[in-house]
Amino acid sequence: MGSADATVPTPVLSLSYLQNALAYDRCHRHTRRDRKVAWGRLINLNEAPATTIDLVEDEYVIGRSRDADIVVEDCLNCSKEHCKIMLIGDMPCLQDMSANGTLLDGKEVKSIKASLTNGCEIEIKMDKFFVFLNLLQSHPDQTLENQIISHRYYVLASKTLGSGSFATVKLAIDLKTGERLACKVINRSGSSGAIKSAKAHGEASAHLPSTWQNIQRETAILKNVTHPNIVQVKHVVSTASTVHIFLTRVSGGELFDHICSDRVIAEHEAKFMFYQILLAVKYLHDLDITHRDIKPENILMESRDPLTRLLVSDFGLAKMLGTSLERMRTKCGTFTYLAPEVLSRSTNSGYSKAVDCWSLGVVLYTMLSKYLPFGDDHNPTKLGQRIQTADYNFDDEVWSTISQEAIDLIEQLLEVEPQKRLTIDQALAHPWINNQKVLLKKLYRKVRRVAAAVQLLQLASARSNNFFSLPPDACKIKFAYNVLRGRKLTRL
Repeated sequence: MGSADATVPTPVLSLSYLQNALAYDRCHRHTRRDRKVAWGRLINLNEAPATTIDLVEDEYVIGRSRDADIVVEDCLNCSKEHCKIMLIGDMPCLQDMSANGTLLDGKEVKSIKASLTNGCEIEIKMDKFFVFLNLLQSHPDQTLENQIISHRYYVLASKTLGSGSFATVKLAIDLKTGERLACKVINRSGSSGAIKSAKAHGEASAHLPSTWQNIQRETAILKNVTHPNIVQVKHVVSTASTVHIFLTRVSGGELFDHICSDRVIAEHEAKFMFYQILLAVKYLHDLDITHRDIKPENILMESRDPLTRLLVSDFGLAKMLGTSLERMRTKCGTFTYLAPEVLSRSTNSGYSKAVDCWSLGVVLYTMLSKYLPFGDDHNPTKLGQRIQTADYNFDDEVWSTISQEAIDLIEQLLEVEPQKRLTIDQALAHPWINNQKVLLKKLYRKVRRVAAAVQLLQLASARSNNFFSLPPDACKIKFAYNVLRGRKLTRL
């Protein structure tokens, strides 16, 4: 093991700090054999602010034990002696010694030795990250230029949270606060190619006027939107080749995955979820913003618990109507969730915020039944005909267990004529929601308070190694179910 003095962390807040330190190391590398000079450097992303650790000794043990050279705090998945970083000849290596394994650039290494490349990312499960810099090679800092954004955020190349036609979502860490964020990385050349591909395949999204108009629209809207059920933008960094949008990280996945799971969504659970979605869309509509792409894939869950907070995301298709109530005329959105007026050949009259209400009806139908009201889009022509005539039914056996009030709400949202379709305010006033609104509001307030408390605990843990950090979902899940049982919300 190395000496304790060798692991005293040095603050790092910017790329320039690292570049200056690495330049000094290059100047003094020839004296390494004569005296102890750092052969490697770890960027510790688990503290706030982030720190660096110079590696001088031949080996270092990372672990939960107080006797470890590099101590990892508040991580139940970390073994007392989790892994070892060592220099064998001129080759930096990592040896896993843990029960749970160590991830190196996203790939698990278990009970083996693996070479450490410059800029590689070391992960101990439960969000503990280190970045290794090889000071034995020239210009080791160059690898950081694409990872440290705006001298503030580290984007982890090995942690992909999701991907789409136009963007990839990576895990990012605020080097100052330690907060974990989602970073939507949009490549300008790549997104243009995706649009051309979409047009070639006749996808609905290909009708969008311009990829970069969508990006600018999304960032402009999100910067001005603040609501508990809408994903919040923290920062936007735009360069000639790339746009990085830093967003609130939501760890529970998409509502789509929850619907597709084997678990049945009880009606009272669907009601609480749908209530939150309605609140988010009402907020947007009150600002004269239409989302235009509401679907389970664009609704995120804060945890995997059904009574967690939901957040509406992906405003790539949203459009602000403004005081003139400009009507939208572009055909866009996911085909399965499109309103009849969007598919109509006569687009002279355009369409308005009512398109979101139709999509909400499709979402509610799908949540309660686990299948789509109009089927899939393998045959777009037939699907379009079914949508335009509202050709769906409640014949499946599952609907025998669903209340008539829920069915009535779906029917009024899936109304072909936009003028007859329920508005957001009318949906919130519908008996299926309104009859239990007092209890829904109480649960909503408590879930919000728990979410805020857990976030504060996690930020406090990042700032102080002596502060206990709760597992991300445990408190929210336990509290929500206690509220559910205590208030008898199973009768919703």
